[in-house]
Amino acid sequence: MKTIFLSFTPEPFYEPITKGVKRYEYRSRFCNEECYAYLYLSAPVQKVVARIKFGKRIELESWEKEFSDDEEAMKRLKEFKTEGKRYAIPILEFQEIAPVTLKRIKEQFTDFRPPRSYYILDNNPLLLEYLDSIQLLGNKLVNDLTCIESAEVCTY
Repeated sequence: MKTIFLSFTPEPFYEPITKGVKRYEYRSRFCNEECYAYLYLSAPVQKVVARIKFGKRIELESWEKEFSDDEEAMKRLKEFKTEGKRYAIPILEFQEIAPVTLKRIKEQFTDFRPPRSYYILDNNPLLLEYLDSIQLLGNKLVNDLTCIESAEVCTY
């Protein structure tokens, strides 16, 4: 399974993931397969803080059919699509790791620059090995995504 380095805006998106409230990530482009991701919080945090398992991306257009009777869900879908979002990516699992600063990563991997979106870590096996060696913290959060409620469509 592919592993990526995912850049993420800290506020207001990170905390809801840690609590299992945000169960989908929305992006304009994303891998079309299940994958693991090391979550990098951009400035001002600038740390890798978690490991996430993502499910296969879902095209937002498919939700337009499913939730066509829900005016509020349709309004949010339209807004997200206007912002350029095309996919909902299910957050299957989430686990925090011992935080690693960008400075520390750059000390060991001098050519590394955090991506604006994501970077496939399989293309940098030494960095992937390093991140895989970092201690996991707490319990793994596993989201039950057997169904999605309309109130969850295009939130966060």
